[in-house]
Amino acid sequence: MNIMRPLNSNDFQFEGISVCPICKSSVSELLYEKEKFGAVFSWRQCAQCGGAYQNPRLSRESLSKIYGSINFWKGREIMDHSLHIAGYEDYIAENRFRIKNERYKVKRISKRFVHLRAVLDIACGDGLFLKAAEEEGFETLGIEMSLDMAHYGRDHYGINIVHGDFEYHRLPEEGFDLITLWDADNIFLNPVGAFVKICKSLRSGGVFIMSFLDNRSFNRLFFNRVKFWRDCHSLYIHSKGSIRHLAQLSGFSSPTFIGARRYFEFEKIMRYIRVCLRKSVGPVFSFDSSSVGMAENMESWCLLVPVPGYYWAIMRKES
Repeated sequence: MNIMRPLNSNDFQFEGISVCPICKSSVSELLYEKEKFGAVFSWRQCAQCGGAYQNPRLSRESLSKIYGSINFWKGREIMDHSLHIAGYEDYIAENRFRIKNERYKVKRISKRFVHLRAVLDIACGDGLFLKAAEEEGFETLGIEMSLDMAHYGRDHYGINIVHGDFEYHRLPEEGFDLITLWDADNIFLNPVGAFVKICKSLRSGGVFIMSFLDNRSFNRLFFNRVKFWRDCHSLYIHSKGSIRHLAQLSGFSSPTFIGARRYFEFEKIMRYIRVCLRKSVGPVFSFDSSSVGMAENMESWCLLVPVPGYYWAIMRKES
């Protein structure tokens, strides 16, 4: 990767919207505001579908700059500067843990849907999920907005990744048995149109699986105090209600929601716990692995754990 650049305040342009982009309701309330890169990002919660949406929201050009930036993919490089992380500390460096999650997801899907073969992964990053899918015999295609990541996946894993924006890229109708959207439920400027396109791209009986963090469930668990997971690129913070609404409008069956699990590094688990407790009840203890006699290589430990408020939404294309 050699063409990424840091973000600056000039990279952000906004556009105001008058209704919820998911259900078109005009009734909403301010949910959350966050200041970053010298700009204020605001989200409103829809009174009808329960989803939250950024308003004013980032323009498509601004989103492209975020997803092509060092701040999003390699934030650790700019942590000590005035700029901020907008996504991952170091996406590629986390591959040894991410591949465990991708293989876990593929195994779970294969057991549940034995007939699925051709898969499209939207916003696929470096294509590691598709690499895991190919190991299980799937035919794969990815689409990714970051040119660096598309190149990386093609060069290092031999994955067929198209560089482009899903909402604008032409895809064959009824070309896939399975379409996935992992941790990228917030990227569509026109979510209804995107879901309709996903449905049309699936064969009859095909399956769409997306992961999302339910705003309402998560906030109930942590008393609406923990907001570190919302970042400036998040156009939406979905609820089960907003996902149901999108499924109904786009030709899918009613979605099934299942609790998601994922592998986390032990150190990250402890860090998240500290943040959650600090936000909810104030200062908490500090964790020092050496003080409890743990091995020096504890950073290599990882655990498969349920994630509060984090779900897979599974929906079929209706015949």
